[in-house]
Amino acid sequence: MAMRRLVPLTLVALAAGCAGPSFDGTWNVAGLPGLPPGSTTTATFASPDKVTVKVTVDTELPGMGKVSGSFTGQGTYKLQGDTMTLAVTDVQAETDGLPEAMKGMAKPLIEGAKGQMKAGLTRSDLKVKWEGQDKFVLSWPEGSATFDRATGG
Repeated sequence: MAMRRLVPLTLVALAAGCAGPSFDGTWNVAGLPGLPPGSTTTATFASPDKVTVKVTVDTELPGMGKVSGSFTGQGTYKLQGDTMTLAVTDVQAETDGLPEAMKGMAKPLIEGAKGQMKAGLTRSDLKVKWEGQDKFVLSWPEGSATFDRATGG
């Protein structure tokens, strides 16, 4: 009698362990087009449907030294089969090292970059291809990006 109960429980436990890879966690992203050299991108997925994408840029500006900035987009994702839909609804920007006199001139550029990030990360044609538990590729008609799970993510 005990053996008849043990077999179904074992099968349920095995099936739960074989659910496949999970998007949950933080990922290092490589290959996004249009980003300046030296920029880094991370994406954090949280169940059931939240996503945060952060792009960080460090650059040297002539006569000003090092300037750092980050753009963080918040939104949702949906997976249907191997197709992912992303909808970024809010983008925040931060800068560090920009001289006070330049902040007013930079504001339209920053606002434009926020709009580009929001538009570029709102898509319904992303194809997902898993290359292991800790790596996947998102592709779309114009390109692709590789996501590697961040250590501890």
